[in-house]
Amino acid sequence: MSRLALLRDPSFARVFAARLISAFGTAMTPVALPFAVLEDLRGTPGDVGLVVAAGSAAQIAVQIFGGAFADRGSRKRQMLGGDALAASAQGLLAALLLTGHASLPVVVALHAVVGVAFALHWPASVGFVPLVVEREKLQSANALLGLANSTALGLGAATGGLLAARHSQSTRPHSARACC
Repeated sequence: MSRLALLRDPSFARVFAARLISAFGTAMTPVALPFAVLEDLRGTPGDVGLVVAAGSAAQIAVQIFGGAFADRGSRKRQMLGGDALAASAQGLLAALLLTGHASLPVVVALHAVVGVAFALHWPASVGFVPLVVEREKLQSANALLGLANSTALGLGAATGGLLAARHSQSTRPHSARACC
């Protein structure tokens, strides 16, 4: 049986698509967010560090509880909740940045929410795949999910870089763009 045949299974195909979309969006953040802090908020490298630290600290603080919740509750519900929380926080952050209404404290808080969302999602995802595919298909399923994750992380980071570069060029004064 080909590994790709697993994609014909609707349950696994949904997990595969969700992993692809989630990893793609997740990979854009660490590339685009520093540019947003430095350019849109006129922040300092220390401000970028503060934003990154807030997300990491929140993730570390909640991670142990995320694993315990996953072991005692619905992994699917926890993953969906974590993804919805991350998407909402990142979407709100993007909207605030694009409309010029973002501030450093808001960015710090929203990135901390994203850290909490990741801390809920990832522990639940570890034990979720065996609930979706049969034991003999587990290796193939994990290989496909690893491929989806790696591909999405690469494409997401590249997209984040392109969006940051495009936004950076559009916000520079006209004379600065014309010189190079």
